[in-house]
Amino acid sequence: MASSNEMQAPFQRGSHPMTTRDRKDPPHRAETGAPVEETAHERASRKAKESAALDEALEETFPTSDPVSPFVPAVRSDSDTGGGTRCAHGACACSVTAGEQWCSEHCRTAAGAHTGSGCGCGHAGCTAGARDAAA
Repeated sequence: MASSNEMQAPFQRGSHPMTTRDRKDPPHRAETGAPVEETAHERASRKAKESAALDEALEETFPTSDPVSPFVPAVRSDSDTGGGTRCAHGACACSVTAGEQWCSEHCRTAAGAHTGSGCGCGHAGCTAGARDAAA
């Protein structure tokens, strides 16, 4: 009967020992040298960046019962985006009152005629109309 070393020999694929870390792992501190001390300016900059990220996360997620996370942006609700129903004219970004379909007679006519891609309703709050006027 063969010894255990003789049985393992055919399955070995090279003479290099297996490493203890993955190629994608960051190098260990011992491999990068001594740690470098953070300067006062670097520390203040890092703290300001962390504080700004937490403040932004708090603003985006408040009020809620969920914990604040600076890494996940908050999802805007309908009430944040202006709420209500939008005008039925595809190029218009105006909100309409409950039960209405169009913000203006212009949008009613334009949607029926399938004219152009822009909105010309003239409402100050219509972001689509503001984009068209600027172009």
